[in-house]
Amino acid sequence: MPAQGERMKLSSKEREALKQMFGGRCAYCGWKLDTRWCADHVAPIYRKMKLVKAGTGEYTHKLVATGELYHPERDTKDNLFPCCAACNIHKSSLALETWRSQLEDIIGILRRGYPTFRHAVRFGQVIERPGPIVFFFEQYRKQTQA
Repeated sequence: MPAQGERMKLSSKEREALKQMFGGRCAYCGWKLDTRWCADHVAPIYRKMKLVKAGTGEYTHKLVATGELYHPERDTKDNLFPCCAACNIHKSSLALETWRSQLEDIIGILRRGYPTFRHAVRFGQVIERPGPIVFFFEQYRKQTQA
């Protein structure tokens, strides 16, 4: 674990090993990782933020990261999964099961808020397949343990 106030850093060899953890694919969606991928904290670390003065006018303050973490004990290599940028952004600082629940409701969110989505369903351009979300790493581990 890094010293107090320091963030963990991966060497290029450790980063490549992490990328290959699930066959070079995103741990969550299974997308093949290219050169732009993220080392995601499975259990979120929650970065501390502070409000700082940013000028004059309507927006005079902004949030900036302090460099400190709420859960520094989670900033470990064992708590990292390789993931695509899209999953990393969407998961954000959510716990894994919270994110899974959110993903399981995504069809409902689209149906309620996007008439274009409902129209695409009517014309067969989108096929809704509601059901439980199974992350790629869960399928991968099941296959490799069989």
